[in-house]
Amino acid sequence: MIVNNNSYRYERKLIVDGFNFSSLETLNNIYDLGLSEIYEERRVNSIYYDTNKFFYAKQHLDGFNKRLKCRVRFYGDIKSVTSPFLEFKSKNGYVGKKYKIPLKKNELLKNKFCLNFISNKDYKIENLDKNIISFLYPKLFVTYLRRYYLSKCLNYRFTFDKEIYFYLIETPFLELSNIFNYNSSKFKNNIIEIKYTRDLDQGGSSIIKKLPFRLTDCSKYIQGLNKFGII
Repeated sequence: MIVNNNSYRYERKLIVDGFNFSSLETLNNIYDLGLSEIYEERRVNSIYYDTNKFFYAKQHLDGFNKRLKCRVRFYGDIKSVTSPFLEFKSKNGYVGKKYKIPLKKNELLKNKFCLNFISNKDYKIENLDKNIISFLYPKLFVTYLRRYYLSKCLNYRFTFDKEIYFYLIETPFLELSNIFNYNSSKFKNNIIEIKYTRDLDQGGSSIIKKLPFRLTDCSKYIQGLNKFGII
């Protein structure tokens, strides 16, 4: 069952110099962004899936207008895998939306994070060819710390990601205990994401122009693969 099928929205990303800016509070004060923190900081863990020929990564790199990204996500301690869910991110040009499907931890671990056990489900997900699911395997593990903020007008959500680590998954069947034995790399910068609905793009662009960082299509999945020379 898909538990979240929200409308299309913008997710604007900015790469931030991790040496000079380790939190959003400094930027909030300097540029008068009017932000308030709305959740406690937490660790975000994502396992990205792709085919052996990196079909989804190549869609991204080739600039496909309609494309998809697939990952399993959970929060907190990596060893706990608490409340994991499968997430498909569907992009249509500059806007996207997410489809979240709750997973049973025991079933996920039993299948060593392979998605064959859901390949016969009839999920209505835009841009998804369900035949590809049985050919998707864990390719990259990404973990980082995230803080959450909301604008004073309540229309713009900000996240600030730091201490971003990539682990290259070198086997199609993932044993969680082996992740930290894989090749790893740390992303030297931090990432700000600004999220808002399509009708608020003018205001979102005004906020982005205040900040001294370049707008980028910074996919953590693509960044990680690039770190290891995969793409």
